Amino acid sequence: MIDMELKIFDTHLHHHVSNITLQKTENIFRRVMNATHAEKFLFHALPNHRAIDNVTALYFKSLFPGQAYAFAGLEHHTELSDEESSKDFVCQMESYLAAGFDGLKMLEGKPTERRRYKKLLSDPIYDPLYSYLEECDVSVTLHSGDPDYFWITESMKELFDDIKISKDETFEDVMAVMKKHPKLRVTLAHYGFTGKRIDQAKRFLDDYEFTAFDTTPACSQYFAFQENADAWREFLQSHAQKIKYGTDIANYDWPLEQILIDPMLVRNFYETTDDYLYQGNNAFKGKICRGIGIDKEYLPLIYYENAAREYGEPKSLNLEWIAREIEYKRQVCQEQTTYLSDLSEIEKFFLLK
Repeated sequence: MIDMELKIFDTHLHHHVSNITLQKTENIFRRVMNATHAEKFLFHALPNHRAIDNVTALYFKSLFPGQAYAFAGLEHHTELSDEESSKDFVCQMESYLAAGFDGLKMLEGKPTERRRYKKLLSDPIYDPLYSYLEECDVSVTLHSGDPDYFWITESMKELFDDIKISKDETFEDVMAVMKKHPKLRVTLAHYGFTGKRIDQAKRFLDDYEFTAFDTTPACSQYFAFQENADAWREFLQSHAQKIKYGTDIANYDWPLEQILIDPMLVRNFYETTDDYLYQGNNAFKGKICRGIGIDKEYLPLIYYENAAREYGEPKSLNLEWIAREIEYKRQVCQEQTTYLSDLSEIEKFFLLK
């Protein structure tokens, strides 16, 4: 039976859906956080998916004082050389920390992003950034790879033929980063897509001090766990201090019960041995996922304590940075009326004009 009295820190939320207003997005997250009993939560910005995502992350952080955190995302300026980009990433991170961000979200390891930027995570272009993050002890949530079935799905074949990287090579790319930057504080989203490769999961968590996984579903992982359930149960319990609860909820304007499908998959998996009929809108719809019911003593670590210990209190916001960012984005987004409207609303909220 799921225990709704447990404290929850949801470390993985997104607010990048462009056709949803700021007010509606706020309402969605207030309903969801109330329904999931989340006391704290973390917004991940994706600025190359939605140009104003960094500034809106700080806006949503401010709507939930003391509860919400925000991780910035890197902007990639393709007109820059590799050397210039490498320096720019460090400058961006310095700016984001001064602005009041609590860490960094990197989607750069997702295959679609690899094709866009044509860089491995271990490419030297990122090394100065990793060194800076390591030196400043900044937390990073990293997406690397994708579910196994993406490599054999006909609709994805062109993508994976194009980037010429295998599923296992995406993992080794992450390990190459860690070898160069062993003190990097990295959380791999979606268990690093290691559901069918428990040996990789052990290497990532055991070989480095500050590595972790989050529980964000990419629901294929939970079905993959079923194939080796006893081993995964032992692994998740023995590594409970390195696993953080996350749902990957975004600001989709869906009925609440639909939004809660994936969070309930996670909760059922960890807290029960019950069958869960998955009704998400993907290849696993209609399939049964059985919970592994880990010992209850580990749940507070995974659901709240690990994240609360690592992230501390949310950093204070820098209103001067927000004002400058709004003006900069107005110039960049001159033709995008929705973005301009959102920027004006954020500006009024912070009483910047």
